[in-house]
Amino acid sequence: MKRRKFASILPLVSAALLESPPKAHSSASERETRLLCSEYLERVRDMLVTIKNNESDNLLEAAHHIAKTIKNGGMCFHAWDSGHSTFSDLFPNRHGDPGIFTKGYNPERAKSGDSLLISIISRPIEDPRKKGVFVIGGPAPWAAETPNPELLIEEQQRLQYRHFCNIWIDTGISTHGAIMWLPGETVPMGAVSGALGLMTFWMITADAVRILARDGVHVKVGGDEPNVSGNAAKPYTFRPQYSKFVSLDRPLGREYFNQAMKQLVSIESEIGSINRIADAIVDTILSGGNVFYYSRYVSALCNEATNRRGGLLLNRGLYDSEKGLKISDQHLRADKAESVTSKDIVVMGVYQPDDPVDLKHLRTLRSTGAKVISIGARSRDGIIPSGENVPSLTDIHLGNMCNTYGLFAIPGVEKKVCPTSGLLVNQMHYAVQMQVAEKLIERTGNNPRIDANAAMKGGVEKRLLDFEIIRKRGY
Repeated sequence: MKRRKFASILPLVSAALLESPPKAHSSASERETRLLCSEYLERVRDMLVTIKNNESDNLLEAAHHIAKTIKNGGMCFHAWDSGHSTFSDLFPNRHGDPGIFTKGYNPERAKSGDSLLISIISRPIEDPRKKGVFVIGGPAPWAAETPNPELLIEEQQRLQYRHFCNIWIDTGISTHGAIMWLPGETVPMGAVSGALGLMTFWMITADAVRILARDGVHVKVGGDEPNVSGNAAKPYTFRPQYSKFVSLDRPLGREYFNQAMKQLVSIESEIGSINRIADAIVDTILSGGNVFYYSRYVSALCNEATNRRGGLLLNRGLYDSEKGLKISDQHLRADKAESVTSKDIVVMGVYQPDDPVDLKHLRTLRSTGAKVISIGARSRDGIIPSGENVPSLTDIHLGNMCNTYGLFAIPGVEKKVCPTSGLLVNQMHYAVQMQVAEKLIERTGNNPRIDANAAMKGGVEKRLLDFEIIRKRGY
């Protein structure tokens, strides 16, 4: 199918202006020939701009309450939608993570003075405010706080929590949780909760850490970045474009937005790599091979890529385990793959270019004869590591704009905080997915099977039928 036919059925969101001008919107004639991935990326950016324009005050107020909680010795519980995994960007020893959040919400541990950041719940919960917990909420497709909750199964319709939120952050997400409708499909493609959730989470975190530092509370940041603070009175001048100290008196969330948005826009400057990766994936699919998505931690790209509403159902997952590489989705598949073979292709999600575990698994994957792609962090503080690193050893790398460390050096905090690599990996992944779908349709005339939202009526049944189609034709 020609690209102009795709464009004709894709509703476009009008663009708001950014504080800085990282992109210019395309004209109607230009849109007729734009790639499907560009349409997706632009629409996500438009949604993010709407959040910044309408919710910045709420995000800053949320940061103040979280900082107050930490300063007073309370706990900040994290149950915020960050994609297919709530903790997709908070894996162990995460670079730039200040460690101020407690994963999940445990009502038995919650006490007066605590805070809860919530948009995902698995069962109805009692009003946390009865215990004196301050609640910051937002919508997610999993629960009934999005438009058209009647589309959800009865169990999910009972998941309501907006009525007890002290602050509500509207991300504009729909019940479907994805935004791109391919011709003839009953569910949309291209999940967005990861991008919306990660942007808002790190905007809140940036200001919370700044406020804590201003008040003399200095957090401990994950990762192996060399200390940047030492004497906070001295500016850290090594590669100042990455490491200049920020002001403790100026809101930082909007600056995170501006810097992250510039990087998101730059994804399209690597459209050649996106298409090369998509071509390699489609070649693998049509020759009978499997497509695996690897991340060291199952909560990261591995989870985002597999059995995900709005994602391609053909994808399989790989992650690190005590016994080596493990396939993550075997319990759902009738067409199980026992291991990676020379017929397959693996896309590695990279959050630091020289992670020793990633390098170990890359060597294992190379020994199978499989083609290996990488997306994610290319550099540390803008410098490509001189030794072995994943991007230099894979067949194609996507993410030259992507850095390992956090964005901001905050006086008194030893390492920079608030990374963008999780957000970028998420959006680069979906850019590739869009091109895989477009190329499969152009080459076969068939739509690839798109995973339905299992929380919606008919979602599970559709998934099972789609698996049968994939078992027979591969996509």
